[in-house]
Amino acid sequence: MKRLHRRNLLASLGVLGSSAWIAGCGGTASSGVATSGQSATSAPSSIPRSSPPDEAVREPPQVAETHARAVADWSYVRLDPRAVAERAYQIYPRGACMYSVFGSVITELGEQVGEPFRSFPLQMMRYGASGLGGWGSVCGMLNGAAALIGLFYPNHKDRDREELLTELCLWYETACLPVYEPEDCRDIGSIEPSKAGSVLCHVSVKQWCRVNECEAFHPRRSERCRRLSTDGAIKVVEMLNRDCPSAGDFLDISEETHGCLECHGRSNLQNAMGRMSCIGCHEMGNSHP
Repeated sequence: MKRLHRRNLLASLGVLGSSAWIAGCGGTASSGVATSGQSATSAPSSIPRSSPPDEAVREPPQVAETHARAVADWSYVRLDPRAVAERAYQIYPRGACMYSVFGSVITELGEQVGEPFRSFPLQMMRYGASGLGGWGSVCGMLNGAAALIGLFYPNHKDRDREELLTELCLWYETACLPVYEPEDCRDIGSIEPSKAGSVLCHVSVKQWCRVNECEAFHPRRSERCRRLSTDGAIKVVEMLNRDCPSAGDFLDISEETHGCLECHGRSNLQNAMGRMSCIGCHEMGNSHP
């Protein structure tokens, strides 16, 4: 038996290492010896080739569905305000004012058009109840109607969207609401309309309670907001059905608000901004200009 010397062993390992290095660099050989009919530089059959385009991996069904919804058509179609009103009044107990307005229109569109409206997560609109989660800020009815306007008048229609929002807010501030009377009206007493004088929930509720001599937490007040939400659903549908803001000039703020901003606006004190009525929250004394 031959004795394997250390020098011979290292030489053998060197040859094997060179072969492995050659095979691993550039993929020019699958072994140290080329077979008959195959050159040492030909590509080995074991290296995977890239799949042609028609063999590309397809998206899972759920991913494809998500992409389809992302490019879905959210275009508005004309709706019957009476049908939307009935739906708004009925669904109000499920999520209050913002949910009632937004949900009635989207649900009606879901029945008329189908997707993507049918899959909209309406539960997200419950946050607007009682002026943003009970904080008494912007009225949830306005919030729901404004969300619909924002959905159907996206970025490329900034002026149209702002004009619709101005019309909506001016109507809310100055109209005597609620007007809607349900057919199956509960016997809880009279619901007299009143002017809100502000887009804020707590101011609007205060004005109505003063006219109706009613506490803010009375069932009559809840019924008032339910009917007010129905009025909002009717109003926004009528606005969207026009398919354009208005034929006239851009709607302006009230004269009273103009008077406030002459001093407090951009051209003078610059300590106030906005378009909402000021006198709903700020009471001026006789000494005020």
